[in-house]
Amino acid sequence: MESDEQRAATHTVPVVLNGRIQDVGEEDTWNLSATKGDVINLDLKAARLGSLLDSHLAVLDKDGKEIAKNDDIQNGLTDSKLAFTAPEDGTYHVVIKDRFGRFSAGQFSYRLVVSKPINLENGLKLTLPVDGLTVIRGQEGKLKVTAERVGGWKGPIELSVAGLPEHITLDGLTIAEGKSDTEIKIKPEDQSKIQATSITISGVGTVMTKEAAENEETPAETVNAVAVKLAENYLDIQQDALMLSVAMPTPFKIWGTFETKFAHRGSSYKRSMFIEREDYDGPIEIVMAERQVRHLQGVTGKPIYVPAGETGFTYQIQLPPWMEIGRTCRVAVTGIATITDHDGTEHLVSHTSHAQNDQIIVLVDASKMSIQAAVSSMQFEPGEAVPVTVTVNRGDKIQGDVSVSVTLPEHISAVTAESIVIPADKTEGILNVRFDDAPDAVFNMPLTVRARVDEGTEHHTAEDKIDIVK
Repeated sequence: MESDEQRAATHTVPVVLNGRIQDVGEEDTWNLSATKGDVINLDLKAARLGSLLDSHLAVLDKDGKEIAKNDDIQNGLTDSKLAFTAPEDGTYHVVIKDRFGRFSAGQFSYRLVVSKPINLENGLKLTLPVDGLTVIRGQEGKLKVTAERVGGWKGPIELSVAGLPEHITLDGLTIAEGKSDTEIKIKPEDQSKIQATSITISGVGTVMTKEAAENEETPAETVNAVAVKLAENYLDIQQDALMLSVAMPTPFKIWGTFETKFAHRGSSYKRSMFIEREDYDGPIEIVMAERQVRHLQGVTGKPIYVPAGETGFTYQIQLPPWMEIGRTCRVAVTGIATITDHDGTEHLVSHTSHAQNDQIIVLVDASKMSIQAAVSSMQFEPGEAVPVTVTVNRGDKIQGDVSVSVTLPEHISAVTAESIVIPADKTEGILNVRFDDAPDAVFNMPLTVRARVDEGTEHHTAEDKIDIVK
């Protein structure tokens, strides 16, 4: 790591400087000497070496004026990299900091590689922001290709794609003269196959040398490169291929009208929603979406199946009894169906909407039922059975028998208790908690006493906890 003397010194190029951001808001400053016209490359490696530093890199002249800066090399790669040309002889200050000024806990180490171009021979580097891209058939996807010209040439760069499947059209395969990037537009036609294919993007740049400019018979120089996805950390491998996937469009949408209602924690809640069908009339499975807009707070929901041709459904969620009263709960659902393609192959498609109108939104209200054990803790007695009285309090309109059971974490097996039923006209019951003859059993979590009342497809639940002590 750097010392105060090293940071105070003025370094000549090339040099490798190792440092660490220690304190909140700390900035490390390194001094470099340069001659007018020198091209200096700065490559700060942190994330690529396993550091948690989200770096920001800046270059200041002798008067403190900023002449170059960089935050991220590219989207998803938080290291910094830049090149600058010294406008005059003198000392330049390189300032390194964490982008958010966070406390480092000793984990914000970095390595700054300072160099000059090895040579000024003309060259070309092409980079991609991603190593995979999915495009829906009939729609258009976009892929940015960035060029780094070595040697200062500015000619156009023609791109080509190897391994491209049939029935996919491309546009934007030229990086214009003097430009550093292009956006390739990728459009799978209606007859394109649903598949994933590895493709390679190459580029050929035209360099108009002095000789070619002065003599028409002298051909222009060309430079070649293959586009790569840069490694984002020390575990990644630089990729020179892109996985292009063509996806099946989903011929239906799940939607709803805006609605916010109160729902009781521990109880079921139902919400009616709609299906907009295009050219698909088959069955659709409705499930809770894998990606939600908010933490579910323990809310669950079972899959349901919408019959062929139906354009509406009612989805039921179950609120757990421990939810905080007054909080807002938001649930998104997904529709899934199997579609047969024009070539006879079958594919799963899905639709999820996180729009506010299409969510199941409830405000958590108090429980309709509660259960309370007569004790909050109990002594572990190996080989013994201990009776525990439990009391159920039913709210208005809650009728019927209450089933009471005991659940334990999977890692605790030395306790059992048979479920009981408290009749509709009773409020109390006795659970017989039995302990195995296991003196070495460890109890680091409580047992849960759970009550449940079923009302058709809906049910109400309540819970209480009992600690086991030795």
